[in-house]
Amino acid sequence: MQNYSEAVLRWHLDIGVDETITSSPVSKFNTADALSGETTASAPAAPVVESLPLATKDNSSLPDKSLVAPFYSAEAIAVEEKLKSINTLSDLKDFINTFDGCSLKKTATNTVISRGSEASELMIIGEAPGADEDREGLPFVGRSGQLLDAMLAAAGFEKEQAYITNIVFWRPPGNRKPNPSEIGLCLPFVRRHIALKKPKAILLLGGVAVQSLFGDQDFVQNKGITKLRGDWIDYTSKDLETSIPTIASYHPAYLLRTPIAKKLAWMDLLELQARLTPVQK
Repeated sequence: MQNYSEAVLRWHLDIGVDETITSSPVSKFNTADALSGETTASAPAAPVVESLPLATKDNSSLPDKSLVAPFYSAEAIAVEEKLKSINTLSDLKDFINTFDGCSLKKTATNTVISRGSEASELMIIGEAPGADEDREGLPFVGRSGQLLDAMLAAAGFEKEQAYITNIVFWRPPGNRKPNPSEIGLCLPFVRRHIALKKPKAILLLGGVAVQSLFGDQDFVQNKGITKLRGDWIDYTSKDLETSIPTIASYHPAYLLRTPIAKKLAWMDLLELQARLTPVQK
């Protein structure tokens, strides 16, 4: 049985609370601190954390303007350069499997890249592997994956019609959200993945997937998945001859916690099926 503290923490995670609201520790033994949310002079200073440069409006000096979310790093740019010589999905997967530049790989059991038919017209991109996915080495095989498969089947998608992957290929410890540095390092792989796969449509599951691929665009910034789902976005890249219609929806993990949202996710799948139907005939 969970103790009270653990139950409260789990409840906060389930409703989406995943960060604090102040940048410095607050002493609850000091009434002024507790009310103002500020630390006093006697409180220990917060450590200075150096981050990689954030993406800016002026990205003209960078090799690929599409790689703007969440931010650039020298490592990500180097990876993008190496990926230019990768021309098949098989070679890309071999590259990802041997890549040791992401710290998440050190704590993960398996590299989780994709499942489904490479010939499918639909590419589904989620956030990151969970415990079941890490154990089996395949994306969306746990409860979330079972719900996703059931919803796809109910919407008329056959198994061979969906190719499923994630933004990040290694499970973050404790199933936490991948941080911007981890996403930024994996993003060149994801973009090359899309360019080689050339799907007819893309389904993004969850806010992390949307912000990772479209975080540079004004209509996406400062918006959660609730405001972004159901709208069609054109995914473009210098490696693609034409844009790819992309729609965002709720992550199945969210639907398991919030069943009332299944209706909206179902509407998104029907819209996606209708968009692909003319292509399938």
